[in-house]
Amino acid sequence: ARLNDGGMLQVLANWAHIGDQPWSERLATWVEETGCDLWVVEREHLDVCEYIETWLTDAGLDGSAQWRSRYDEWLSYFDNLDVTGVSLGWITLTKAGRDDPDLCFEEWPWQVAQPIGETM
Repeated sequence: ARLNDGGMLQVLANWAHIGDQPWSERLATWVEETGCDLWVVEREHLDVCEYIETWLTDAGLDGSAQWRSRYDEWLSYFDNLDVTGVSLGWITLTKAGRDDPDLCFEEWPWQVAQPIGETM
């Protein structure tokens, strides 16, 4: 609703995998009735444990007394929401004004050559 006609938004994002629903199916609902096209490039997929460990380590909690309780807190949170994994990648929205959005979902597990701006 905030993009001008023809406007684009690109973000690096994480999105949860919920139960056995395909991630592309869930993300497609994000643009329903918005007039926006959606292009998603999944760069990496982590299971719940890998994702939790990454963020606890980045928070400086690796080896700390808080590690186990925080880990269990995250695990319980994801379990309550039926999160089975987390993907990381690029999301591009384009305000194309279509009733039926153009949807593109790709997986790109390979190394990314830098700079990537002109390619995206």
